[in-house]
Amino acid sequence: GSIKLILAVLLTLAAAAPALGAEPGDLILGFAAPGGRAFTPDGDGDRDRLDLVLTLSESASVTVEVLDWDGRPIAALLPGPASPLPAGVTPITWDGAGAVNGPYRVRVTAVAAAGAFSREIHVARAAALPYPLNPGAVVVFLDPGHGGDAPGGVEVRAPDERLVREEVLNLDIALRLAAMLRAAGVRVSMSRTADVPANVARIDRNGDGRVNGTDDYLARIDDANRARADLFVSVHNNFIPDGRGRTEAFYCGVGCRWPGPSRTLAAGILDAHVAALTPLQTPEWQLTVGDPHFPPEARNPTDDYLRFASASFPPGRHFYLLGPYHATYRPRSLQMPAALVESLALSEATELGMLRTPTVRTLLANAYFDGIVGWLSGRTIGVRLDPLAGAMAMTARVAQTSTVSVRVTNNGTTAIPAGSALVVGSVPRRSPYDGSASGGTPIGRAYLRSPLPPGTSTDVGIAVRPVTAGPATWKVDAVVGGVRVSSRAVPFLQLAVTVGR
Repeated sequence: GSIKLILAVLLTLAAAAPALGAEPGDLILGFAAPGGRAFTPDGDGDRDRLDLVLTLSESASVTVEVLDWDGRPIAALLPGPASPLPAGVTPITWDGAGAVNGPYRVRVTAVAAAGAFSREIHVARAAALPYPLNPGAVVVFLDPGHGGDAPGGVEVRAPDERLVREEVLNLDIALRLAAMLRAAGVRVSMSRTADVPANVARIDRNGDGRVNGTDDYLARIDDANRARADLFVSVHNNFIPDGRGRTEAFYCGVGCRWPGPSRTLAAGILDAHVAALTPLQTPEWQLTVGDPHFPPEARNPTDDYLRFASASFPPGRHFYLLGPYHATYRPRSLQMPAALVESLALSEATELGMLRTPTVRTLLANAYFDGIVGWLSGRTIGVRLDPLAGAMAMTARVAQTSTVSVRVTNNGTTAIPAGSALVVGSVPRRSPYDGSASGGTPIGRAYLRSPLPPGTSTDVGIAVRPVTAGPATWKVDAVVGGVRVSSRAVPFLQLAVTVGR
């Protein structure tokens, strides 16, 4: 009897309790930014403020506040109980006054007879927006350096005896950056989103019979290539053994297929870092940019080949992440422009203190953001190739015609001319994909019938006739101005196909 009584009391209390912290839905029907979640308060009349729309199912006391990324209040947009809102739609705006550029959280809390509900969206205040023509056509791959059992160059004890790990700082900055990019509509992929290795499944990715740090690097490369990212940015912080500070950026120059776009990306992000950090200088601390051991014309950014010129490494002396294809040592290399950036140094006391400050980490995230925005605005030829229904599960027969259906998106800044070609080549099946630069044996070609303006897409069917049977990888490429875009750092679209007789 007592058990039944206790159960009845618990059920009564549960029914009477307000729905505090419940999943929103009954009271807050909608909380969104229809015009976009990123804004640029520069006074030009375009996206100068954040416009939000709140939809309530019944009258409620509502609080809407802006928080910084770390949860500190920045602005109150609606004051709460003093002004109950009626059921229906209420517009809300934020002009960003008094705030710096970076990621923010806008939180709405509503209290009514039905209970209390809360909802939060991430937004961004920025100087400029990435590829405003069609930000969803862009994929950025972010690689927070290290992670898991690889804490970084060093673990540093701060003056308060707290342990500071580079892997944690890298991830924090990358998550702030990812929030800004996503708020702007860009698609983001990441090598890790927690303090874990990139190769969390511990796969022997290069087939050498061991699972080690090389496989972790290769996991990052594989994830970026599978996402067919437009650019790759590895987020790091430095450690200089002599205790000095240093901000620097690296790209793959000598021996790599497209040093130009990668150098431009690294330079843009480094320049944005310098612009952000220079105002923080004091008589006691001055920003050090690049390695003073290199001549000025060879640094800022630095070819990573120089970084390892005197080291003893296997063929292709580069950061493993950035280096070129090598059949055994680096069987799959990055297929897009890439930069590795060291924002500040844990080895220098002032810079370590800066890195421990959330507002500085937001400053650094915004510097990465500005560099990416600048790179995208200067890229003339950009092409994204996506498979349409059925293309990822194709079967085919030798000497018989099949159709590969592809969506072509122009995510560059100039029109792709009519007559530009889409080509399909075949290579023997490789696992998990083909990492070489080979376009394969030609088996199909189609042409764009009309120009493709920046930011737009078109669907194309490519007729293909395979010439050999067996498991194959079909590599789809585009030819613009007589040049394959794969040679301009645009990833192939790769399709695993079984070809029968």
